[in-house]
Amino acid sequence: MENPKLKIVLMDPFVLRMTRLSSDDSWKYWCGESDKLGEIIKRISVDYNSIHIETQKIFDQAALRVIPQHWISDSVHPLPQGHELIARNWLQAVSDASIKEG
Repeated sequence: MENPKLKIVLMDPFVLRMTRLSSDDSWKYWCGESDKLGEIIKRISVDYNSIHIETQKIFDQAALRVIPQHWISDSVHPLPQGHELIARNWLQAVSDASIKEG
């Protein structure tokens, strides 16, 4: 059954340069892989008119204010405050989309 009011929310993969991704080679490889996947998410988001949350940009900006270890434990897995950062941005994006469609 179709639900025209259903909104899909897609989030980009993300990595931060720390721990196992500290070396230039590791960082270059995994950042590149994450960017490729982010582009796929972006295309799917456009194709399906979904909400797109650019988590890589969110974490990049957060890591400029506070060290990456504050947000993520091992380059990819968020700590509680990293989850909160994602949640706040998710809520904002969903709220903004609801207002636009309102």
